[in-house]
Amino acid sequence: MPEPYFQKFAQRRPPRFPAMSQRRTLAWHFMAGLTIGVGAWYLQWRWLQSLNPDALFFSIAVVSAETLLFLGTLLFYFDIWAEQDTPQKPPPLTRDDAHLDGSGPIGVDLYITTYDEDPEVLIPTIAAAQQVMCPPNVSPQIYLLDDGNRPHIAALAHRSGISYLARSSNEGFKAGNLRNALMQTAGDFIVICDADTRLEPTFLQNTLGYFRNPKVAWVQTPHWFYDIPEGQAWESWLKTRLGQMAKPILPALATSLQWLTGRDRVGADPFLSEPTVFFDIIQRRRNRNGASFCCGAGSVHRR
Repeated sequence: MPEPYFQKFAQRRPPRFPAMSQRRTLAWHFMAGLTIGVGAWYLQWRWLQSLNPDALFFSIAVVSAETLLFLGTLLFYFDIWAEQDTPQKPPPLTRDDAHLDGSGPIGVDLYITTYDEDPEVLIPTIAAAQQVMCPPNVSPQIYLLDDGNRPHIAALAHRSGISYLARSSNEGFKAGNLRNALMQTAGDFIVICDADTRLEPTFLQNTLGYFRNPKVAWVQTPHWFYDIPEGQAWESWLKTRLGQMAKPILPALATSLQWLTGRDRVGADPFLSEPTVFFDIIQRRRNRNGASFCCGAGSVHRR
């Protein structure tokens, strides 16, 4: 059996995104303020000077839509105005630390959802889940939730030493699959993984500590897709096409293309799948107002 295509990317590591420098923050605030100022000036001109008296209803409808767009922009800027990451805490050592009733260890159910994915996709996902380091007094249990109800996937779960759950229908799709598992398990916390979600070994150590706050219901971690094409440096790409004759002008030409396209490399992420802007900029900044999204995979939930 040939090796799955994604295996050749498996050694890649996710990038780190430090907080923005003060200079970049000031530049962002300046550009946002300029946008707001120009938008407000434009709207006052639209409302006070540009309405068409011969088609007043239509004209007001259009300007109202523009005004709503401007208000949406203000809300978005308010959401992402500044970073405010929640301070990280160590994992809870007792059930009381996590504001849980009862005694005994803290139970964590790790769900891997699947429907029609091949075993080649699931095997590394299961292996990564089994390699997650367990904090003290935490008892994990891995479940393979197969909405395809496939015997060979049940056999894979058995060989891997994990639990297998299936159902006779696909009502509700993935949400129904998760609901079915919720009714059959009892962990205090639930980790949701897609069929191809590979958890980092420190996943629980880095997330359970947030549940020391009794108001925290769920924690969403960022996603990173390791099999997105990295592309080729502009200078190397130009060299293969123009040859050595163009060597003296290659640096300047590469810099020009980089400036014109706004991309550091040619052929990188051709389908614009990289989620960095959402997870490492928007999500982190929306967290300041408790407005970040739960995106399902890679999230931890308090039962």
